Amino acid sequence: MRRSAVLASLVLAAVATTATAQETFLLRLGGQPGQTNRYQGTMETFMRGGPMASMMSSDTTLPMMRITTISTRTMTGTAGDTLIFTDVIDSVAMESPAMPQMAAMMGAAISQLRGQTTTTRMDARGRIFGISINNPNGDPTGGRGNRMPGMGGGGQRTMFNLPAQAVRLGDTWNDSMNVASAGPTDPATNLVASYRLERVDNRGGVGVAVVSINGSMAQVNPQGGQSRFAVTGQFQLDLVNHRLAGITMTMAGVVTSQMGEIPMRMLMSQSLVP
Repeated sequence: MRRSAVLASLVLAAVATTATAQETFLLRLGGQPGQTNRYQGTMETFMRGGPMASMMSSDTTLPMMRITTISTRTMTGTAGDTLIFTDVIDSVAMESPAMPQMAAMMGAAISQLRGQTTTTRMDARGRIFGISINNPNGDPTGGRGNRMPGMGGGGQRTMFNLPAQAVRLGDTWNDSMNVASAGPTDPATNLVASYRLERVDNRGGVGVAVVSINGSMAQVNPQGGQSRFAVTGQFQLDLVNHRLAGITMTMAGVVTSQMGEIPMRMLMSQSLVP
């Protein structure tokens, strides 16, 4: 009798697992106009070439630069199927573990990112239709046009596309994203990637979809030069509030400029601030 009960429990568990695996999830961004979320973002940049190589630490585990920001994202409105989000950088801090003199060289420019506003027009799948940047302190790059993801405009871009249809656990989809320059010094971006719905976590009664990313990204600087990166990582999407719950990405590749090709690796993360 006891063995029968155990077998019955195993069968029920198997049925429940199968039902969960067959459940579909519609992954979408959204919310209500006026809804705000705060995020903490970190970008670590590892670079070992170029004219500054001789000034860097020999410890390759140290990032040349680490930028940490706190920003507020507000859904400011809609226009048909277009969602309008405004991101404001509330605070920004910079460290230079592999090259301490870098903080003195760029500290003032990085501090000017505070108050910068990025307005993004996209649909519920994350496809971007337009992006504009307004910095009351002027261009923090000094007109050099070398903004990278996590250094101003690029860091505010949604780095993923959601599937057109509802998906099940283990489903994959492919998509691409082309975003024009937001200004005369901001690089245009092309992202081609494949995605997979890995799992759906239960976080305090809220379903959070965890999606992996594998792809490539290219950025073309209007003033010359190109960046090419392999992109891997994952993002988490709140299925109840239709918001980004977190993202981690690694971008590894080369930046081509007048100084030649410089190997670079960037680790980016962003998470909700309670």
